[in-house]
Amino acid sequence: MASRKMASRTRVLPVFQNIQFRDCTHRNVVGPTTDAVLAAVLGDHCAPAAAPMEASSLFYGVAQVLGEVEFRKAWSEFQKPTGRKANPLDFADFLMTQERGRALPALADLARFDLAYALAAQPGPMPSVAACCLPEATIRAHPNMILRFQPNWRYVALAWPVHRLLADTLTADLLRTFSAAETAYLRITPNGMGVSVTELTGAEFALQSVLRDGRKLSDAVAAAHAIDPALDPFPLVAGLVEAGAIMDVVLHPADAPSLQQTVP
Repeated sequence: MASRKMASRTRVLPVFQNIQFRDCTHRNVVGPTTDAVLAAVLGDHCAPAAAPMEASSLFYGVAQVLGEVEFRKAWSEFQKPTGRKANPLDFADFLMTQERGRALPALADLARFDLAYALAAQPGPMPSVAACCLPEATIRAHPNMILRFQPNWRYVALAWPVHRLLADTLTADLLRTFSAAETAYLRITPNGMGVSVTELTGAEFALQSVLRDGRKLSDAVAAAHAIDPALDPFPLVAGLVEAGAIMDVVLHPADAPSLQQTVP
C-alpha cells in the first residue's frame, strides 16, 4: 500500500512561540502547565517561558471524549507523584491501565494521536538541511549517517485508526464505532498554517521512525527491509530532506558520539 495523505483536521491548538530545540539537554522535566509538558516531550526545558496552557489543549480529542471534569480528574491522577514526575509521553499508557481506557480501547491511541498532532502544530523549527547539500548519492554513500529531524515531525503507530474520525466533536460513542482494531502508521507534520497526516506503509514507517529516533541509516534500512525487502529507501530519505524534515546530518557518527542518543 502506498503512502496516503489524509485531510488536515481543524483544531484549536496552543501555539508556543520562539522555542529553540537545538542545544537543550534537560530531559523529562515536567511541571503543572502544558508549556512545561511540551518542553519535557521535546527535551527543551531551556525554552523561554510561555503562557500556561491547559493540558486539554494538547490532548484535545481525549478531553472531548471524557468531558472537562473527567479529563481533569484523569490528568490529576496521572500527575500524582510516583517517585519521579510523569512524562506526558506516558499518558496514553496510563489511560490503558484505567477503567476509562479499558471501557474505550481506542482512547489511548487517541491520546497518542492528539499529542503528536499538537506537537506537529508548533511553530519555530530550526533551519533545514537543503536538498542540494544532501543529495541521494551522498545518502547512499553514507550508511552510518544520523539524521536529526525537525522536532515537529512526529511518527506514531496506532492499533485503532482514530485519525480517521474527522467529526467536529469526538464522543465516546464515536470511539465505539470501530468494529475491530486496524493498525495505522502515521507521519504527522506541519503544513503551512496547518498539519498534515500521512498514512505510511509498515516499511516506510519503520525506515522513517527509526531515523527519527536518532539511529543510523543502516539500522533504519534493515528495519524497513525486514518488512519489505524490495523497498528502495534512498529516494524516500532524499524526499524527507527535500521536504525540510532534516535540521542536522552527521555523516560520520563515530566522530560525534554526543549525538548518538535516542530522540523523544
